[in-house]
This record gives sequence, structure tokens and C-alpha cells, in this order.
Amino acid sequence: HRASAERVLIDVPCSGSGAWRRAPASKWRLTADTFQNYTSLQAAIMDQASLLVKPGGRLIYATCSVLPQENEKQIAAFLARTTVFRAIPIGALWEKFIGGTCPSPGNHLSLTPARTQTDGFFCAVLERLT
Repeated sequence: HRASAERVLIDVPCSGSGAWRRAPASKWRLTADTFQNYTSLQAAIMDQASLLVKPGGRLIYATCSVLPQENEKQIAAFLARTTVFRAIPIGALWEKFIGGTCPSPGNHLSLTPARTQTDGFFCAVLERLT
């Protein structure tokens, strides 16, 4: 139902670039058209899922990608399309629910093999204002 969910998690289809260190050949199968299809689908899913979030609720966007077009740029584009959501800084959420220092600075959780010795992962938490 519209605007009735406190939390909506969307683990969107993505390039899988966050797992390329374990499966390096898969990066050669990603075409420009396929990548464009992923980013278009991600935006459409985010727009649709946002309609389910009630005021004060949260939309949680996740990928297993390290590419900005699927992550930070998707969030920026979504926030430019709507005025009823804001990004919640991930550090405050990390400290409250997990404890300790967040391994990623800024508004989003961004894990990478180079920085955190993990697969690539991205997460943003957006709160509906009205």
C-alpha cells in the first residue's frame, strides 16, 4: 500500500562490480547497453519503492557495485527528482546500531576491496520527510 511502510529495502540489480575481484572475467561481459539498462532499472525501482515509504520512514538502497553511476550518482539523481527525501549520514546510523567508527565517510556506506578488504558494497539510507 502507498506510503504505509516504515522501512523499504531495495537491493537493486547491478553490474556486480563489487565482486569482480573474485570473478574478474565477469567485467568483460558487461556491455555499455547492459550497464545503461541496469542504471535505468535502478532509478525506476527507486522511484516505485519510494511511493511505499510513509513520512518518517526510510528507503534503503543497496548494490554490490563500486561504480558511482550505480551508487552516489543514483542517489543524487533521485534526491534531485524528489523533495520529500533526505539522505541520513551513515556514520550516525552505524554508531547507533553497530557501534564503533563507520568504515566509510560521508552520507553513504561504501565498502571496497582496496579500502576495507571486502567485496564492493554500497548502501544509502533516505528518510521520507512528508
